[in-house]
Amino acid sequence: MANLLRAEFYKLAHNGSFWMIGLVSFLLGRVLLLDGRQTSHLFYSALYNVPLLSFLTNIWGAIWVGGEFQQGTLYWYVEAGHKRIKVLLAKVVTYQVSCAVVLLLPVLLCGISGENLVEEKVFSALEFG
Repeated sequence: MANLLRAEFYKLAHNGSFWMIGLVSFLLGRVLLLDGRQTSHLFYSALYNVPLLSFLTNIWGAIWVGGEFQQGTLYWYVEAGHKRIKVLLAKVVTYQVSCAVVLLLPVLLCGISGENLVEEKVFSALEFG
């Protein structure tokens, strides 16, 4: 199972469409933040825009699954002797992690850049408790 996960994450790291979707997600997140007027609300604005960015994960899923079936890697794994449930679990874990990266990357980078570039602290507006 560890080798399957390692192979899947290797393919993910070397997939150009994943990095392109991540870049589009970041740029779209930055553009959608322009409607905010106060810097203290940048983090909340970034969280508000996450549902809009979730369409990118749907596009990424279609590209990823289509590529897997086109290349026939599912059949190669099963022919190599791996159990189908382990192959499916490795694919699901990889897809979930990649979607989390695509969705959380703009939120974190926009929050960090807002925290560093403005005098008013962005994360200080968060209330815990």
